[in-house]
Amino acid sequence: MIVDTKHIDSTEKALELGIHLVRHLPEPLEAETSEKLTEIADVLNLLAKFVIDEARYARVKELNFRI
Repeated sequence: MIVDTKHIDSTEKALELGIHLVRHLPEPLEAETSEKLTEIADVLNLLAKFVIDEARYARVKELNFRI
């Protein structure tokens, strides 16, 4: 269980880093491009949170099933 938790945590950090990089691409970007990248980062953030939460839920459910 500890290994799974560490894997989920490291995956979450990698996803957060990727989202951060999309949000903070080097300038100069056109205003419209910057807005679209922000929207994309927002959607990626929602998806990342969903995937991580589902992974954590699956681990807890699996652990409870074994008991």
